Amino acid sequence: MKKTDQALVGYLTRDELQALLDAPDASTVSGIRDRAMLHLAFAAGMRVSELVGLRLDQIDRQTISSVHIMGKGRRERVLPLWK
Repeated sequence: MKKTDQALVGYLTRDELQALLDAPDASTVSGIRDRAMLHLAFAAGMRVSELVGLRLDQIDRQTISSVHIMGKGRRERVLPLWK
């Protein structure tokens, strides 16, 4: 038996997500940074606390192909990065 009739967590449609990713001004340094952060958070399914706590030494500098995320409960996961 279901506890609720509605989903507890909503989701963004493709158009809503694209609008969110297009919101930062790509002509400024902070806008480029913000857009990169939004892309990484979405693609990796990161929590905000994981995103803002990310350090440069957690990115594989040799190939720039993965990022090490320290998650909730000190759980670590390695996520691939795509172009």
